[in-house]
Amino acid sequence: MTEILKQVDKAIDAVPGWDKENVRVEPLVGGLLNENWLAYHNDKPYFMKVYGVGSENFVDRDLSFEAARQAHALG
Repeated sequence: MTEILKQVDKAIDAVPGWDKENVRVEPLVGGLLNENWLAYHNDKPYFMKVYGVGSENFVDRDLSFEAARQAHALG
């Protein structure tokens, strides 16, 4: 298992109520600093972002989260 798949597996373990047997993931292309994934839990799709190593040194995660929250609110 690659390091990124270990990170994805760890992220899935952290989601309350998710049973890994009911989760499948597909990588998405386009992330510059992060690995982006589509995770399906019980066939419902969820976007998952796994931060790139060292990216916390130059990315404001609070600001990034707020931008994503606002984008979601806009549809």
